[in-house]
Amino acid sequence: MSKCTCQFETILQYSSPARGGWSIVRYAMQVPESYQLFVGPAACMRHIMLSSMELKIDHRISWLFIKESDIVSGSYEQLILKNVDELLSQMTPRPKVFMIFTTCIDNLLGTDHDVFLKPLNEKYPDTKTIVCFMNPITGEGPTPPAITIQDSIYSLLKKSEVRERAVNCIGNHLPIREDNELICHLKQHGFQVRHISQYQSFEQFQEMGQSVLNLVLSPLALYAAKQMKKRQGIDYLYLPVSYSFAEIEKGIQLVCDRLDIEPLDPTDARRQAEQALEETRKELNGRPVSLDYEATYHPFSMAHLLLTHGFHLDTIFSGECIPQEQREFDWILERHPEVNIVQPDQYTMLGKRRNEEDHLCIGFEAAYYIGSPHVVPVAADAEQYGFSGICLLMKRMAEENARSYDLEQLVKDSGLVV
Repeated sequence: MSKCTCQFETILQYSSPARGGWSIVRYAMQVPESYQLFVGPAACMRHIMLSSMELKIDHRISWLFIKESDIVSGSYEQLILKNVDELLSQMTPRPKVFMIFTTCIDNLLGTDHDVFLKPLNEKYPDTKTIVCFMNPITGEGPTPPAITIQDSIYSLLKKSEVRERAVNCIGNHLPIREDNELICHLKQHGFQVRHISQYQSFEQFQEMGQSVLNLVLSPLALYAAKQMKKRQGIDYLYLPVSYSFAEIEKGIQLVCDRLDIEPLDPTDARRQAEQALEETRKELNGRPVSLDYEATYHPFSMAHLLLTHGFHLDTIFSGECIPQEQREFDWILERHPEVNIVQPDQYTMLGKRRNEEDHLCIGFEAAYYIGSPHVVPVAADAEQYGFSGICLLMKRMAEENARSYDLEQLVKDSGLVV
């Protein structure tokens, strides 16, 4: 692999066996008491079926295979109506939410969703039936499936006149840990911190519609937050994960100002992060580190953190540089030209695997291309947020430094790649 050419290209893509993140299925499964029906050609359904079985959630999903004759005959909408009606009539108890996932053919056909949504919601008023999208052809547009599913999920919250002393964290797959400095500060000032994963019933989930503020912790949920402000009247702050000390402190201050609570002094939290970085650097003792953009939404921010604290960073695998990271990207190019920056999704990457077992790899795809069994198995930043998130990353790096994995089995066990 050569050093970075500083150009990210959108060309014919290759997906390595270790590429992937949370699937649309898994996102949607966070809605309590929900059920999914995927409608599409058999070829589109195959990987969804297999991944749901690996995650052991196939009891909450059905599949409706569409043939070419169903499309050309014009019976597509009626076919969906008939099958969903039959399915709901046999379910005991019925789900609170029934999600009909359509594929790319839905975009091409210009489907009138009201043909089946209206009669289904009238016949089964206790089940909210909605349409969701699994249409990869929108992947390069402003609203790909990973973004629209966030909007679909939070559109289920009813508008409430009640405003409780609570904030929602949205966009993060896993809840931020309880020892996070911002979470602790909010709770000390009487605020509940809510995340979709904490709810077991659809009724309880409605609490999120009564919060005063959404904290948007990943780019995927920004569109949903904007729609929630229009629909439910809940304001938001866009505070995605950052590995910059200055950005973390700025985010904490913004939250305190918006909620009109006393500022949080970040001195202790920052000191703990600095200490964790130094201890982990010594633990690795110069060991090469590589990372990828499936492990974090902000690979260049993470890389900047590691480089400025003396880690031996070898390779960054990323398909793009988002505008928020341009400063860190330029800094790496200027100050550390020895660091490889590789676009892993190019077709030219097929067969380009190294065999460097001494590396510590943050992320599955980095481990695949580097060829190392030493993996920090995180995706989409996991629970890593703020100064405590940096401490958690360092803890994981130190722990995995002494471990080895069978990467193929690790990928399967993670349930991340679909």
